[in-house]
Amino acid sequence: MKLETGTLLDIDDCPPFGPDDEACFTEIREVLSKHGKLHRFGMTLLHGHFEIGEDEILLETCDPLSRTLTIRPEPVAAHPPGQHRETNWRLDTMGSVQSCMQICKVNNDTNRHVGKDHL
Repeated sequence: MKLETGTLLDIDDCPPFGPDDEACFTEIREVLSKHGKLHRFGMTLLHGHFEIGEDEILLETCDPLSRTLTIRPEPVAAHPPGQHRETNWRLDTMGSVQSCMQICKVNNDTNRHVGKDHL
């Protein structure tokens, strides 16, 4: 199925990982290994649960004590550069890999993930 740029399938419409995906993952693993990035980058299933506006980004927050991870859309303007760490990029959009779709908030004083500041 050909999708319009920026469009994601709903999670219920995404087929599960199967044998035809294995060759692709093997090649991606080889490229990551070649560049020494196996412990830095991985794979994720691109899918949607609801619409994310062009002026929104997904913010990831965590509570290590309760072991809870929350991801919610927030306005991009609320998260200026230098106050977050990009964690998830899309490669299917036009242009470069700068199509970041998810971030973690970073404490400017400690340069650590906000969820870990109280540890």
